Amino acid sequence: MMGQDVAPIEGLIVTIRGHRVILAADLAEIYGVQTRVLNQAVKRNPEKFPGDFVFQLTLDEAETVQRSRSQIVILKRGLNIKYLPYAFTEHGAIMAANVLALKYVRPVRDERYATNYGGAGSGKPGDH
Repeated sequence: MMGQDVAPIEGLIVTIRGHRVILAADLAEIYGVQTRVLNQAVKRNPEKFPGDFVFQLTLDEAETVQRSRSQIVILKRGLNIKYLPYAFTEHGAIMAANVLALKYVRPVRDERYATNYGGAGSGKPGDH
């Protein structure tokens, strides 16, 4: 069963600048968020996304990737590249998951925390 899950993702990985990467649109789809949300996470957390985690494609690179994924070499009207996509290395994809999880995690209620971690005091483990 695990092999079935890996195969589609493997097909999304491309080699750019000598790195195996996945494009932001594909990664966003995997994580179930809009591409703009993923891009915003990168822009808002530059310290978590160094150049060996994520980089932005040049126009030539973006057009090459787009052509390689499509049988249509000449772009139809409205299909030109408006924004240069980000490319995530394996480490960048993991960091994106962490950053996105922090943003979308539901807050834990204080009562549950106190019950699970030791009482009603300050909420710290072992504080009774």
